[in-house]
Amino acid sequence: MTHGLLSEDNSIPVVRVRVAGYENLVVDCPWCRHESVFNRVSELPSHELIDGRVDGLDTRCLNEKCNKPFRIVSDSANERHELLIYDCYNLLTRKQYMHCILNLATAHEMLFGLYLRVELLYKPFAADFSSHALDELNRMSAELEERIKGYTFVPLRALFLQQLINQESPIDMDEAERAIHSIPERAGCVKGVSNAEIRDKSSASLKPLLIKLNRSTIHELRNRVVHKRAYRPTLEEAKDALDNTRSTIFPLTSLLGLSDELNWYLSASNHSNT
Repeated sequence: MTHGLLSEDNSIPVVRVRVAGYENLVVDCPWCRHESVFNRVSELPSHELIDGRVDGLDTRCLNEKCNKPFRIVSDSANERHELLIYDCYNLLTRKQYMHCILNLATAHEMLFGLYLRVELLYKPFAADFSSHALDELNRMSAELEERIKGYTFVPLRALFLQQLINQESPIDMDEAERAIHSIPERAGCVKGVSNAEIRDKSSASLKPLLIKLNRSTIHELRNRVVHKRAYRPTLEEAKDALDNTRSTIFPLTSLLGLSDELNWYLSASNHSNT
């Protein structure tokens, strides 16, 4: 006897994700109730979030005595950097405070990179996609990655803030390419953004978030953790870092309308043109 719903064609039972992490999914087998932990890269046939798949994802129980098929549905719809932040709650429970700090610093850097992709690639392509092929987007994406591959936390944050507060987002692919080429190849050439500039140039809703982000020292704590002395943060340090990260990264993701799905911007562009 199974526990749960059957798929629409009544072929296999359907099970909802119990824990949707950045690396792993946790589900309870509807046949034997065994907890199966699936690594998204090594044990699932697709790396994309299951929430984006209309029919879910078919797999099998990891309990060798069971190994029966079922369909996974209801994955998280959060962005990848948000999943890293959510993973920290489990890390705190397991008292892995070092890993928590690593996740939080990485989540910041992922947000910075996502914003640059959205402003310099996705939006210009969506506005101009009838004139350009996907191959061109992929080429420019590779150029952007090459430009910023050596950027550490501080220059990447500065580049993110510059792009955001100066409001010089390209309107088409030609402007986007020029903007990408204007990014300094050396991270040391990126000028930092002062809190005074943020106050002068930011909207009322973004101003306090960007100032708080600009003051963040999560990268310094991360560096202490990963360098040769392997600093072990306290519970209080990890919790404070998590609270501070949540209070900036989540609202910024929402206010800036960030998604790593190109189709979302193509759809939005089509709706605006109708």
